Amino acid sequence: MALHPVRKATLDIPVTRLEIAVRGQRYGYRLLAEAMAEPPAAVAAHLGAARGRRCSLSSGRPGKGRCR
Repeated sequence: MALHPVRKATLDIPVTRLEIAVRGQRYGYRLLAEAMAEPPAAVAAHLGAARGRRCSLSSGRPGKGRCR
């Protein structure tokens, strides 16, 4: 038996824009709400970032000098 067997998943993800166009309708998009919030302390600690700061990530971690 393989140590790490290959797993495969097939997903059908509808393309909303195409489905609407096929019906002869015009696709539209509206952002109804957007908010920024402080991450929980555990999340900020896991990322190695102080709360209240913004960070650009590299491979899931803040890069040097990328937190403001």
